[in-house]
Amino acid sequence: MSSTTSTIDPFVEKYREFLSTVISHSEYARALSEITSSSDIDFLAKVLLDIANTTNKSQQLIKELIHFEISKYQHMPTTIFRSNSLASKALGLYVRDVGYQYLKSTIGILCDELIVENKSLEIDPKQIEDEKEPELTLQKNIEKLTEWSSKFLETIMSPEVIAKMPKELRLIAKYIGQVSDSLQLDTPVLIGGYIMLRFFNPAIATPDALNLTTKKKTKLSQRNFILITKVIQNLANNVLFGNKEKFMICMNDFLTQKKDIMREYLMSIIDYTDPLENNSVLTSNNDYTNMSLSNISTGNMTLTQLLAYEKKLELYGKVDPQSFDLSNFDKKELDKFYKLFFEYSHSIVEFFLEEGITKQLKPIGKILSSCLHLIDLIDKLGEPINFNANHHLHRDTTDEEESLLDNVTLQLEKIFNKICNQIWKHSHKIDGSNMESKFFFYKGSNTIINTEEKLSVYYLISSRLKEIDVEKDFGDVLFHIIKVLRPSLEFLKTTIVSSTGNNTTAGTATTANNTNNTGTTTSNNSTPSTPTASVNSGASGSTDNLSAISGSGNNNNTDNESIEYSKKFMLIIDLSFISLTEDQSKNVLGYFLTKLGKLFTLNQQRQLYQLILLHPGPTLSNIQTLIFKNFLKLKVGSIQKKQKDYLKKIILLDDYSKLINYGFKKESEVTIPEVSKLNVAKHYKIIKVNPKGKHQERLLKITMMSLLNIDPKSRAIKNERLLSEIEEISAPPSNLEILMRFRPITVKGGDPIIPFFPENDHLDNDNEEDQDDLKSTSSTSGNDKKKEKKKSKVGLRRYIVNTENERELLLEDIFETVVRSQHCTTFQSFNILRFKSASKKTKRLIKLTSDSILEVSGRTIKYEYPFIGVEYCRFVTEDNEKAMVSVSTDDVVGTGVNGVDIGCKKDDDSESVSSFSTTPEQKNKDILKEKQKDMIAFKMKNEDHELLLVVSAVGDATIDNDTFVCGQEFVRAIEEGMKRCKEIAIQRSLSEQDFALQYLATDNGSTTSNSTASTGPGIDMWQQYQ
Repeated sequence: MSSTTSTIDPFVEKYREFLSTVISHSEYARALSEITSSSDIDFLAKVLLDIANTTNKSQQLIKELIHFEISKYQHMPTTIFRSNSLASKALGLYVRDVGYQYLKSTIGILCDELIVENKSLEIDPKQIEDEKEPELTLQKNIEKLTEWSSKFLETIMSPEVIAKMPKELRLIAKYIGQVSDSLQLDTPVLIGGYIMLRFFNPAIATPDALNLTTKKKTKLSQRNFILITKVIQNLANNVLFGNKEKFMICMNDFLTQKKDIMREYLMSIIDYTDPLENNSVLTSNNDYTNMSLSNISTGNMTLTQLLAYEKKLELYGKVDPQSFDLSNFDKKELDKFYKLFFEYSHSIVEFFLEEGITKQLKPIGKILSSCLHLIDLIDKLGEPINFNANHHLHRDTTDEEESLLDNVTLQLEKIFNKICNQIWKHSHKIDGSNMESKFFFYKGSNTIINTEEKLSVYYLISSRLKEIDVEKDFGDVLFHIIKVLRPSLEFLKTTIVSSTGNNTTAGTATTANNTNNTGTTTSNNSTPSTPTASVNSGASGSTDNLSAISGSGNNNNTDNESIEYSKKFMLIIDLSFISLTEDQSKNVLGYFLTKLGKLFTLNQQRQLYQLILLHPGPTLSNIQTLIFKNFLKLKVGSIQKKQKDYLKKIILLDDYSKLINYGFKKESEVTIPEVSKLNVAKHYKIIKVNPKGKHQERLLKITMMSLLNIDPKSRAIKNERLLSEIEEISAPPSNLEILMRFRPITVKGGDPIIPFFPENDHLDNDNEEDQDDLKSTSSTSGNDKKKEKKKSKVGLRRYIVNTENERELLLEDIFETVVRSQHCTTFQSFNILRFKSASKKTKRLIKLTSDSILEVSGRTIKYEYPFIGVEYCRFVTEDNEKAMVSVSTDDVVGTGVNGVDIGCKKDDDSESVSSFSTTPEQKNKDILKEKQKDMIAFKMKNEDHELLLVVSAVGDATIDNDTFVCGQEFVRAIEEGMKRCKEIAIQRSLSEQDFALQYLATDNGSTTSNSTASTGPGIDMWQQYQ
């Protein structure tokens, strides 16, 4: 059925998705059946049937409840359909609804006759002891009770009546028979518990209540009906009367006589086939797919395999919310149903996890997806009407921050605590290798010793999230994160934040399951290495029931000092190669942070001591805002002081080596992938000592052919010396100096070979002072020039480094580069025209180094692009014109030398850029209209823009006047540099079992896989990072 939403009360309309979810997923019925208190059973059975009837899913709902009931009580079959369970109540309501006319036409007449006759059938001697002849009366009554019992049984069991039984009743009976046979139970007894206990006997016992009779029932006739139902039910149960009801023992001969007839009848009603029957055979999605339970040899099946059939009990399928006819639903009834759902939600989630994990019904990812969908529903619908927060939620009013949280947030925290506790409890049973092998989130091997406390370190490698369908597999991702974070989240101190801003610590740990609000008690059986603490798993800071905190080996120890609480932690998010688009819903990292930020509780957030955002690219300038927006609780975030305090935790670092300032002892302790480390262009901070003894701060950059001396403040290249000029290098052990002796290389003509750098006359000679201390070369006399030329033939350069280790690394890097340069087959310097728009372009010099690409204006380095971060460099062709999305990176902050932004200053030699009202895409189209066959597109992985350029000259301009040939040389040089850095990354990653070759893109930008990446050297070493 469908309904027009415009005619429905908006307060009812909001429940569409909620009702659709409950009836579409069978685990909700099972959960509610397990956790609902007896006082709510009748209401819940009615409302679930109403929802099921609206969507024609009542058969499926009843079958689901039946299966759960039988599976739960299979070892106590006498209790099946006999307890005050949701299955029993819903089954009774359903069969009375579909079988009313059938009951009236079969036993209604007999009920009228018995009432009219109005003769006692009492066989309890105590009830007839006042009779004149009690023994004679007893005998007559036994005969009468036998006679009336036979009448009812003969009517019910007659072939004509059986043939008229509604197919819904017979399909349910058939389903019960299938489940019973699969579990090797007494099928006739279970069918008797259904058809007699829940259908016929309630009607016989109270015919007036069901309007089966028009006669007025008397007290005597009521007793007669009760005695008849006792006989019929014991017969159906195949149980003789005994000490419990001794007065009924006299009917045992009758029961023995009719036993076989009853069993034959009970088996006959399950022998039914409906050609239109759907979902009547229980099947599963495992190895037994499409096999009927009755056809499976249960002797060869374990209980786990049998219960695996519950996987198929997603009987319903997805129900379209718009298919609901809500016109017949009462708003108050739906409000009450949602209120119960809200109150039980944390127990529902606990049931999902407990059942799903222990019975292995689903992979953990799908189980958590169900939990997350429930969270989304509650977050969307909000707080229910007439919700008693004081009864169900325990807010710590002494905690300033917690007092600001609304009731929905507190309930969601309670739910997430249940999720965490269940995962920690059962983690040893769950196969999480799928996500573990991705190595996107792991614990560092070291502990940071902070001035305040010790910190555990965790790493989130954002680029590896690209390998995961985060939206589809978020359940698996969440399981892995919760499991890894266990050491830092399981045993939490309850920190009270006072209004004065001072923190005090209560001697309790917020962890482990305790008693929920429904009276259902569960236990945490996990055995962590730390002493355990048992407290409420509800809202952070609350305590339903605090148990004594026990230390190892002393169950009576309540000394809080003996508890080893979880350490606070530092989270390092590696943002290398990541571009964050404005539409975060389409971005892997944005989606991940948004979803995760809604889940962590206030107390868990307090465990985060510091958040390091490592290597943020140009498009990640708003990453702090994104994290702040999603992770800080809404009302807490509205307080300006809280905002400032939280933002202090977030640190942006563009160079992993700077982690030395945040508790790391050495760079090697930073366990991010080697490719991420290579994403930071290498340079060395040195002190250059000039011939006059003046100390000058410099950055030393190694290219494939030379050494560049760079001023760290102006970013100007001060001078360049070829590696081939180095005659001698010495490193005195008594100090931190490096001495280099240069001898100019000459050709046959006797002139020295100048450094391989265009417009080389603008660079300082080897022994000159800084440009600021020298006169302009244009004012130098001819004699001075001759002296300088003579002076430059032999030179000594003196450097001072900071540490012995840094000196060793620098020397090693120089020697490695000299060796690698022997295999360098391309030019290393290029003149380019960089396009800003169709009519605006600027001249640049591209200088290739050993690990990066320098974009130079004059002598000033504007941008530096690490080779490892290049996505592609290729000629623009007609085939990929439509794929172009942007113009350049000119207005974006680039990664500079010294690990800092080189900036966005406009070039002195560039043309002014006028403002455009068009989009970047339109600008690019304008450029492409003017493009030539020699235009090149260059793009970095962490940028949204492409750089469009034309190469006008190569090296010392020996290749000239053919920009296409120059472009070919440029592309080849970039590819060679990328290949070189990939090889270095592979060599350095031998200790990383998980090294992902997605960074090692082929020349056309496609990715390759390494089939041997899961094995090889370093596998044991990497385990410590998990």
